[in-house]
Amino acid sequence: EINNVLYALKLFANAYPNVTVICTSRDIDFSSIAPLTEGFKKVSIINMNLKQVKIFFDKWFKEKHSLSEKALSALRGGFSEGLLPKTPLVLTLLAILFDEKDVKEVPANLTELYAMFCELFLGRWDAARKIDSLFDYTLKDNLLTQIASEMQEARVESISHSAIVHSIRTYLELRKLPHDPESLLKELIERSQIITKAGINSYRFRHLTFQHYFVSRRWNQEPHSEDKAIEKASDMWWRDVVFFYVGHRKESFDLVRKILEKPSPNTSAGLRKSLEVGYLLQAAYLTPHDQKIESVEFATINYVRALPEMMQRMKADPLFKTLP
Repeated sequence: EINNVLYALKLFANAYPNVTVICTSRDIDFSSIAPLTEGFKKVSIINMNLKQVKIFFDKWFKEKHSLSEKALSALRGGFSEGLLPKTPLVLTLLAILFDEKDVKEVPANLTELYAMFCELFLGRWDAARKIDSLFDYTLKDNLLTQIASEMQEARVESISHSAIVHSIRTYLELRKLPHDPESLLKELIERSQIITKAGINSYRFRHLTFQHYFVSRRWNQEPHSEDKAIEKASDMWWRDVVFFYVGHRKESFDLVRKILEKPSPNTSAGLRKSLEVGYLLQAAYLTPHDQKIESVEFATINYVRALPEMMQRMKADPLFKTLP
């Protein structure tokens, strides 16, 4: 699908050379699509350094200088070990946590960060803060897990009003709960801010990674989810779900190895999976160092072996032969 989109963009750019074409995406492996991106300038958003992080926190907390220093101090360990990416989204979540809750230490990985953030915004700590909430934290947490799972299986990023109300009503009826689905949806939107409006009659998770996180929560609660992770690891749509799932386990050498050993549907997917082993090991931060090294070595060997075949397939692809 990526190749088809880039091919169409390439043809458009060739047909209209005076028109500026801008294409954005998440991080992807450019080695498999290099011929299709010739002539395009490639730009990546890099992670912040500690100096930039300090500026971010100082602006966020304003006069609360002690809180800014506390957040930065707690973050230094995670940064030096590379456990958390230094992106605006991650820093925003951390800043909100330090602003709203007495955080003793920074989360060790992204899965823990999302868990803490969702607990805060779904009202797990409302009782301690003496804030009234119409609905129980566990109920809202389970509902978001169900909604996220339904959306992920349907491979969609938004859901209609009727569909989300139906999902809530079904959940409540199966458990004989008397709550009003519309009122519950309203609290999920206005209080949690994890679900937000995507249009007049549709909704989405505020960031797609929240959808992925809640799906990983379901996986972590169900048996045989390791098989799902191994099966779906080559699918870009499920990539972050697998990442969060590995983060729940924290020590996952066997799972990461099984993911690498699982045959991929095509060479491109196999190359991408090998390149992302570090991403998985970052989530599985308690995996022993020697086992991390072994996983990286195994992935590197797989990548080197698969690269020549990938290059041959690229040269033989009719799409590439039509390019100037």
